[in-house]
Amino acid sequence: MSDQLAEQIEQTMGFHPGNANVANVYAELRERFRDLAHHVNEVCPDGRLKSLAVTHLEDALMRSIQAVAVSQPLGPERI
Repeated sequence: MSDQLAEQIEQTMGFHPGNANVANVYAELRERFRDLAHHVNEVCPDGRLKSLAVTHLEDALMRSIQAVAVSQPLGPERI
């Protein structure tokens, strides 16, 4: 395994303790993605594609939160 990949694994899968600023960013991201998901629900016809659109928004929210989290310093692991 390369050293670069090992560092990336530690950074992306390590524990990143949050703080008040990060919590506010998470809340704003959730609010905006939730608003967009409600808009999709209102304007798109029911069916598979609408369900996929909402699923992809859920995935995008998760990855957005992860992007913020991994930008924070690593902290001690919690057990």
